[in-house]
Amino acid sequence: MEDITNAYVENEVKSSKKFDSLKSEHLRSGEKPIMVDMGTSTEDIIKKRIEKLIKIPERGFPRFVYILKKALRGLDEEISPVVNVDFSITNKKKLYDFNTAGKYTYLISKIDDRDKFTDHLINCTSIIATGKETHSNKNISFVSHQNPKFFLGKEKNNFENDLTERLLELKERSEKETIDIVIVSGKYTNHRNYKEQYKKSVEFITLVVEKVFDFEPVVVGGPKTKGLKDAMYYDNGKRRAYLIRQQGIPLHPEFVNSTMQENTEKWEEVNE
Repeated sequence: MEDITNAYVENEVKSSKKFDSLKSEHLRSGEKPIMVDMGTSTEDIIKKRIEKLIKIPERGFPRFVYILKKALRGLDEEISPVVNVDFSITNKKKLYDFNTAGKYTYLISKIDDRDKFTDHLINCTSIIATGKETHSNKNISFVSHQNPKFFLGKEKNNFENDLTERLLELKERSEKETIDIVIVSGKYTNHRNYKEQYKKSVEFITLVVEKVFDFEPVVVGGPKTKGLKDAMYYDNGKRRAYLIRQQGIPLHPEFVNSTMQENTEKWEEVNE
């Protein structure tokens, strides 16, 4: 397979100016960045949104995320109003529209105007990328879910090519200065070298994004410094993501890769 990233860099004249994405300088006037609501209370907001799209059973499931997953798995993937970026998918038919290297490696959805959902984000991160589609004026987006064990390891080249493919497609299909990209979740603890994994995850994703765009993706909510897993729901039409984190697990100020070092001290304090 041709290295998409190298082919692009060789054939595209890139701007030397890098915009400050923390100030939304990469977006045209009036264009909204991706907003992220964080915490446990976002479950109720998502539930109201989902109830307008699909019928969710009210009985038999104690947790909302579990209800949502069961509802989504019962729908035809092609007509579902919500794309389930399900990290555990093994069915080849269901994987047809995703870029992936296999179960539990990474999963990148196709680009469309539907809402997106992913969960079981432990040490994994998730990318949300959106733009305003040329001619239709609709928001379009893709969401990813990637495991650092694989996308920083043996599947690193495949991940870079697959992510670059999606980024280039989004750029081609979107109006100029309407594209925004954020990173959510991940874990920063001493367990299983998660600290280094997290830092390298943000660094590498930023590197790939910057080969296509002239801004850094913003990291919102920061990593978990304790606890288990996050879930994330993206409302495509409103450019609004909902990050569900366990109660009592701290959320951190947004940052970009170039300012990450000054934030790690705060995460270390929480870990102590």
